Amino acid sequence: MALSPILAFVDLGVEPNHREYVTQALSKLSNVLEPYGVRGECDILPLVPALGIEDLWDFVNNIVLKTKGITAELTSIVLETDKCLMKKEKSV
Repeated sequence: MALSPILAFVDLGVEPNHREYVTQALSKLSNVLEPYGVRGECDILPLVPALGIEDLWDFVNNIVLKTKGITAELTSIVLETDKCLMKKEKSV
């Protein structure tokens, strides 16, 4: 069975004095497309492509969570985009 590529937003809690360090560290990882700074339940939201769920968990657990200053993690996986739905609504 072939793996289905996925995109995941990894919600990261970061110690306040480590935010810039964590952002720079994540930016250097080839598996991180964009590290977004956010406000709310998490502090940084990197967008991570993966070959599948196991690949994603391996990257998060063995690389991301070992980054100094990260305090917590919760992952949301993008299954599809709503952009196609927006185009359909505009054409109606």
